[in-house]
Amino acid sequence: MKGVWCIDNSINGKAIRGVRDTVNEVLNVLRRDQGTKHKFQLKSPADVDTKLQKMLFKTFSRNLCHFLGHDKAGYLVVNKYQHVKVFPGSSLKSLGLLPDWIVIEQVLKTSNDFAINITIVPDEWIHEAMKERMMQLDLDSLKERRVEQVAVFNVGEQVFREEISLYSHDRKHAIEFETIIKDRVEHLRKQYKYEKSEQCLSSAQNGVRVVIETGMDIVDVLMADEYTTLFITGIPKFIEEKSEEDMIKTFEKFGKIVKVEKFRNSRNKNNWGRITFENKECAKQAVVEMKES
Repeated sequence: MKGVWCIDNSINGKAIRGVRDTVNEVLNVLRRDQGTKHKFQLKSPADVDTKLQKMLFKTFSRNLCHFLGHDKAGYLVVNKYQHVKVFPGSSLKSLGLLPDWIVIEQVLKTSNDFAINITIVPDEWIHEAMKERMMQLDLDSLKERRVEQVAVFNVGEQVFREEISLYSHDRKHAIEFETIIKDRVEHLRKQYKYEKSEQCLSSAQNGVRVVIETGMDIVDVLMADEYTTLFITGIPKFIEEKSEEDMIKTFEKFGKIVKVEKFRNSRNKNNWGRITFENKECAKQAVVEMKES
C-alpha cells in the first residue's frame, strides 16, 4: 500500500524509505543520549525547512562547495580542492538552480565526480559561520577560480552608422535629444529590472511553470492552479475607459504590482488587459476579494 501511495502522489518510494530510516536513526540517538522518547510529528515546511537546512549546513560544513561560474565547470569542494558536478537527477537541474554555495553528503564517482544529496547554503550563512570562526575561507581566492562569462559584440563603423543614424550638428538640439533619450532609457531600465517571465516546464501550457527574473534567476515555481497574472475582462463600456492608473488604484491594495498591460489593439472589447503581481499570494487574494465584492 505504501508503494501504491507513492506512485499515486508522484513520490520516489526509495527516497521516502531513506527519510524514514534517517528519522528513526535520529530518534534512537536522541533517546539513547538524552534518555527521553521524542514523538515523531510532521510540521509545516515554513516551521522546519530553514531549521533543517541550517542543521545540514553545520553537519556537512566540511563538504562545503563553491560554484565555479558555469554548469560545465561545476563546483569546488573547498576543503579538498576537488571538482564535482551536480548529479543529473538532482532537483537543482530541473529547477535551473546553480547557487553559489552548497553542502553535499557524498561524492559519486562514475564518468565524473557527482555531488549527491545537495543542500543550498545562502551567502549570509557563510559570513555568519566565518564570524563565529566555524570555518575559515579565503573568499578572494575562491572568487578568482570562478569562470566569468563575457559577451562580445563586434560592431564595425558601417553598422554603427546604420544603427545610430540620427545626429545633430547643433549642440542645443543634441542636449535636448540627450535628455529625451536618457528619460526613455531610464524608464526602460526600471521596467526590465523588475520584469519577470513565466516559462512552462512541459509542453502543457497549464502545467508547472517557473518564474524567471532578470539574469535568468528562478524566483518561484507555480503549480498548475497557481498564478501571478490576472486577465481583466468585463463589459466593454465599463472597462474600456479605464486607464492603467485606474487599475493600479483598484488592485494595489492586494499587494505590489510589477506590471500592468492594457490591450489597446484587441479585437475583443471584453478584454481590457492583464495585471501581474509580485507573488502568487497577492494574485490569489485579489481574485478572492474581487469575486466576493
